[in-house]
Amino acid sequence: MPRPILVTAYGPFPGVPVNPTGAVLAQVQRDWEEFGPSRPLVAVELPVSYTQAPTQLQELLTRHRPALTICLGVDVSRRNIALEATAVNEVAAGKPDVDGVTQTGGPLFPTGPASWPSPFAVDEAVATLRASGYPVERSDDAGRYLCNAALAVTCHHLGPASGDGGLFVHIAEPPFVETAVAARLVLALANATSWWGHPAAPEPGTQSAP
Repeated sequence: MPRPILVTAYGPFPGVPVNPTGAVLAQVQRDWEEFGPSRPLVAVELPVSYTQAPTQLQELLTRHRPALTICLGVDVSRRNIALEATAVNEVAAGKPDVDGVTQTGGPLFPTGPASWPSPFAVDEAVATLRASGYPVERSDDAGRYLCNAALAVTCHHLGPASGDGGLFVHIAEPPFVETAVAARLVLALANATSWWGHPAAPEPGTQSAP
């Protein structure tokens, strides 16, 4: 059996009583058999918790060994969809999670690098998806909350040479991005195997660290 694809959403958190990524994940599950690739889907909603989410995601990555991991999160300041090209080894959002815990600084992985490129051809994906009519762009700042943490955990787990894909997708709330549109984009990412496992290029105007 081929290795699965893992897609995660996030639950509610302070200020967002209904997280739209849950509805997107449910739509992806409904459409997977007809429009998804011929791989099993592992679909999980993670709690917006500094302690629970990274641990649960790490357990999912270890248990299922997905060929591709797509993590979904909402960005209430956005009006479109963003593919995150970089994960930062820091948690410092300064806002509480569902447990009432606030993190104001420090690395996610004390012995890890300062940042990781997403193991996904972000620029190629953005160009292709935008040409197909999706309201999508590249982002190099996933924040310092649980969205960035999910991408950091994925990148740290995969390492620089696994060949597997990993990506975080930030979605605007409806009506700016409708559930069906976001779900179709996730399915497009899951079907485009040529984009998996290729580290995102550095942000324009910067150079990769030696």
